[in-house]
Amino acid sequence: MKQLAEIKVGSTVIIGGMAWNVLAQEEGKTLCIADTILEKRAFDDGGSNDWKKSSLRERLNGKFLNALYEELKAKGIGQDAILEQIQDLTTDDGLKDYGSSTDKVFLLTCEQYRQYRKYMRDVHDWWWLITADSTINNFARIVGTDGTLGDGYAYGGNSGVRPACAFSSSIKVDEEEE
Repeated sequence: MKQLAEIKVGSTVIIGGMAWNVLAQEEGKTLCIADTILEKRAFDDGGSNDWKKSSLRERLNGKFLNALYEELKAKGIGQDAILEQIQDLTTDDGLKDYGSSTDKVFLLTCEQYRQYRKYMRDVHDWWWLITADSTINNFARIVGTDGTLGDGYAYGGNSGVRPACAFSSSIKVDEEEE
């Protein structure tokens, strides 16, 4: 086991029983994204592309986060190991109506995807990003099977969920072998 701060960006680690790709090391925190798609579901069951109103946000910061806490607790790691992250919800067409969101579990923005793509394993399937296409429609941005950006109806259940978290860099983790 190593301290998360010692893990090289681009590596895969096991945290809470899941494999995570390490995207960035910052002062005291490590940004990670799930190595695989957890499930396919709608961004929002009601069709909103506003992350703050989405059923996916509710699920990830409810049921999923609680299960992650339980896994961490079993390893002797406290809930403070998952840090809050502020995500910019500027739409792809530049509108700032949705503001920002503070969560412990979130999706990457389009900008973060572009910045960290080289560190992620390809999952060969569609998956959601947190960025809305615009406030004037109900599309949310997605990553395509080939890694290109696209959009999908927020109520569509065909895109995958690949959550991201900012973990305390001081926790001990297992590094996955290449």
